[in-house]
Amino acid sequence: MKFIYYLSNFILRINLRIQANWSVEGNINIPKNGPLIIVCNHQSNFDPPLVAASVPKRRTWFLAKSELFNGSKIAKMFLRAYGGFPLHKGKSDLNAYKWALKKLKSDEAIVIFPEGKRNPRGLGKPFLGAARIALKSGAPVLPIAITGTENLISWTTVFRPKGTLNVKIGKIIKYEKNTNKQKTIQDEATDLTELMMNQIAKLLPKEYRGIYRSNH
Repeated sequence: MKFIYYLSNFILRINLRIQANWSVEGNINIPKNGPLIIVCNHQSNFDPPLVAASVPKRRTWFLAKSELFNGSKIAKMFLRAYGGFPLHKGKSDLNAYKWALKKLKSDEAIVIFPEGKRNPRGLGKPFLGAARIALKSGAPVLPIAITGTENLISWTTVFRPKGTLNVKIGKIIKYEKNTNKQKTIQDEATDLTELMMNQIAKLLPKEYRGIYRSNH
């Protein structure tokens, strides 16, 4: 059902160009192939399709809160076809973890929002899931920063996107896979998570940096 993903993104790009002031910076930083973990700030439910539309070099997959899959069968089928996989928040979700590792092993690109929830007013406290997946897989991590989607609340905005929407793609984050025996996996995941979030913060205007504002 690849056609659903590509057709949806094709239509979304047309809508973005016609109805919104949409800009993408840093596309040159996207690896054309190989496993890839995209980490991004999270302002609204419009973020996953906006990221997908903004990285045409790669077919993206993403983890989404499990509640989104509780709707109609059609909605659930579309989310799956578009690349979504349910993530149960508030606990360690082994199925989501295994799914992400499997995609990376197949040289796919997955999108993870480290904050785990929408924070329209600025970066919030992150979870360690993205870092754990990165350390386990050794996949490159690409930071992306989004601004302007905080006002796009309803899912129907994919048909009528509006406002100034900026997507800024950073450079691959350099990190070492779990080799330091003096550190626990928890410590390494914490360090890598902070590195990820600080790289995202650098790409954002000050007013969007939230709890990372004082770091830059």
